[in-house]
Amino acid sequence: MGLMAVLALANFLVYTTWYVEDAGISMAYARNAAAGEGWVTYAGGERVEGFSNPLWTFLMGLGYLVGINGFVSSKLMGAVFGLACLPLSYALAQEARFESRDNFPLLAPLLVCLSTTVAIWHGSGLENSLFNVLLLAGMWRTLVEGRDGEHRFPLSALAFVGLAATRPEGIAYGAVGGFFALVLALRNGKGWAKKVGLWLGVFF
Repeated sequence: MGLMAVLALANFLVYTTWYVEDAGISMAYARNAAAGEGWVTYAGGERVEGFSNPLWTFLMGLGYLVGINGFVSSKLMGAVFGLACLPLSYALAQEARFESRDNFPLLAPLLVCLSTTVAIWHGSGLENSLFNVLLLAGMWRTLVEGRDGEHRFPLSALAFVGLAATRPEGIAYGAVGGFFALVLALRNGKGWAKKVGLWLGVFF
């Protein structure tokens, strides 16, 4: 996994000077919010939600509060969240094959670390890295919680909440996650209603 992390970071660093234009919108909102102007595109401007990635914009706003501008914080978060996708993709692939004990799950992080598309979009200045890490975490935890017969706190629902706050279509992914949580709970039988009710309560 260490070698894959090095490869992923090297792939990421190739695109460190590139930003997608739309990233500037989130940066402007984050900068102005941190400066006390509110969620506006420019000081004194109308308070209109002109961004579609609230959680990402909020995190960049925190960066501005401590003196880290969006151009830097977006790259740092892109690298950190991007690297976190490696163990999570492995854990997801392994959980999907929990009865097998081979090295096949290593293919998932290998494909992630070698993907130019992943590297470009994780370094774009937009929320793709955050979206991907939350989606992987939600999928992985859904499988873990579905296999576990105990009534544990549904961390998968929290991951999907973060996903929905990262981009609008995250709500649809959350609906799919909730459906699979229901299916897996029904498969486990007793206590499924309590388990599903807790999941839905956390998500909503």
